[in-house]
Amino acid sequence: MATHLGDEARRLTSIAADAVEDGRHAAERAVKNAKREVSNARDEVVYRIKREPLTAVGAAFGAGMLLGTIGTSCAWFASRRCRTGA
Repeated sequence: MATHLGDEARRLTSIAADAVEDGRHAAERAVKNAKREVSNARDEVVYRIKREPLTAVGAAFGAGMLLGTIGTSCAWFASRRCRTGA
């Protein structure tokens, strides 16, 4: 009985170790793929900025205006909420 339980414990330990190792390898592959995709995206952005600099400046300006408007709106709503006690 005790031998059977010991064998079963070793088997479960081996299964768990294999699962952890498989998960580690999957995570390493995912990180490697993500790094490659980020590098490709960066290269594409650099290429497009060099090819069309005015479009890039316009897009950056528009994104900045949008984020500024959203930030200002959030701050305005937050200050109104504080004043009304809601």
